[in-house]
Amino acid sequence: MAQGLNGAGQVTAPNTIGASLREQAPIAYGQIQQAPLSDTARRHCLDVFQSWLMARFQDQTLEEILVMLGELTPLEQTRAYREIVAKNQPIWLEEGRQEGRQREAQRMALRQLRRRLGTLSKAQQARVQALSVDQLEDLGEALLDFSAAADLETWLAAHPIRQPNV
Repeated sequence: MAQGLNGAGQVTAPNTIGASLREQAPIAYGQIQQAPLSDTARRHCLDVFQSWLMARFQDQTLEEILVMLGELTPLEQTRAYREIVAKNQPIWLEEGRQEGRQREAQRMALRQLRRRLGTLSKAQQARVQALSVDQLEDLGEALLDFSAAADLETWLAAHPIRQPNV
């Protein structure tokens, strides 16, 4: 029998031997949507069909099933998403560079301080990690003159934490 409705007014799946369920499902789903049914009956048939697909494709989420049926467009394919990414990508890249600089400056300062002064307290480590990149660079120069942990405490007290320039 051809695609569409059978003699009893029931929706039939397309007769495409060899086509996969993934290929047939959107066609059958479209036929249910176009069937001359009441809105309530159509919604019920669509819900049953979606449930049946969920049982058949247990490795997929409902969202993935709806994408397969053409009911949802993946976010990444929407125009709005592409515009947001295009607009913000340079900002995100710069933020990533800044975060990388910050982490590297923290790592280097802490490493040099440990080499110069030995073990640092957790409080000292936290205070150093809270410094801006510029402050960490200044600390890197100043620590060459440090001879005791008290020198670090004095330097930290003289250099309150300030937010980096963004």
